[in-house]
Amino acid sequence: MATWDDVREHLRKKLTIAVEEASWIGLGWTFKSEQTGMDVLQRQRIELVQAIGEPHLMILCDIVEVARARPDAMLVHNMTLAVGSIAASDGWYVMKAVTPLETIDLRYFERSLTYLAHEAARLRELIPAAPTS
Repeated sequence: MATWDDVREHLRKKLTIAVEEASWIGLGWTFKSEQTGMDVLQRQRIELVQAIGEPHLMILCDIVEVARARPDAMLVHNMTLAVGSIAASDGWYVMKAVTPLETIDLRYFERSLTYLAHEAARLRELIPAAPTS
């Protein structure tokens, strides 16, 4: 069984960590914008959390402020995701995935990190603007 320390060590070896705290790690991904070709920064948070009484890893990536996106478009897109889901938190739409630490496959976890960061950055550019009143 992997531990939080195992996960942190794996991330240190494979990725550039922007912030490291006792119970969470912050990453910064850079992608080329599909629309402009310019670099886009995507922040990502990996946090050790408790779910159903057991340690889990939660991945969060900001997408856009809730006011900027149409809820129906976000729900429709949510059905297309291969990993994780779209949720709303503190006024933001976020990509979110949670996996049990006990059964974590670090290769799959790393692929999930990449997918979620890329999809959040891509989705930010594709979201139809919310109608204004």
